[in-house]
Amino acid sequence: MSLALASARALIVAAILTLTGLAPLPASAQNKGLNETPDPEFDLVNMAGLIRQKRMGDFFTHLTKVANLNHPLKNYDKAAIEKLGQNLTNLFSARETVHYIDRVKDERYGTSLRKVVYLAYTSAGRWVYFTFVLKRGAVGWQFTRFSYNIEPIRLFPDRKK
Repeated sequence: MSLALASARALIVAAILTLTGLAPLPASAQNKGLNETPDPEFDLVNMAGLIRQKRMGDFFTHLTKVANLNHPLKNYDKAAIEKLGQNLTNLFSARETVHYIDRVKDERYGTSLRKVVYLAYTSAGRWVYFTFVLKRGAVGWQFTRFSYNIEPIRLFPDRKK
């Protein structure tokens, strides 16, 4: 096969892949500057460690980065992000101890969606659930949703009537 014919075939294959959306995008066009992590496990374990150490300011800083909370493309409300940071920073009292943090759920939906839930138990008798939703992006994973929920111990549970 001649070099000219091989080059022509390569161009045709590249054009077909591009038109069908199967060709990889150049790095500059893949994620529009969004932070994507190739290994979300590293970030999840890191954030769990920050929670265990009650370093919630550092946790919020890391969450802001991995979830692209300050990226203009996400168009988040700046005041709401600041409020979330304040709430997380004040989540644990100075005398409160985090006894443990455990990954209680790690569900994968196909190869592009994942939900991870951590449970922390504190000396104030509270269970705190931290939920992360991750979606596969162009070059890695994006943290697309985060929430936390506090469940106190109930000494006298509701009675059924």
